[in-house]
Amino acid sequence: MGFSDNIFSLTGGLSPCKYRITVCGDNGVYVEGVFRILDIAEKQIVLKVKGYKIKFIGENLKISSYYENDASIKGNILSIIKERDEK
Repeated sequence: MGFSDNIFSLTGGLSPCKYRITVCGDNGVYVEGVFRILDIAEKQIVLKVKGYKIKFIGENLKISSYYENDASIKGNILSIIKERDEK
């Protein structure tokens, strides 16, 4: 059983989701369910997940790993914005 599975069982179970964002303090995030990287800049990274664009705003941002449908972003995360993707 993985880390996320343990959390979900401890919280009474969250319904299956199309994407998942795990925030690690203000130093990074781990995103599951990524279809595509739309923008990479030092102050903003935009990822495409099912039905949404997720914007990570901060300082010194970089994608530290991207494999299959998972991405890790490191840097000083200041905000996360979810926008419906009209496409």
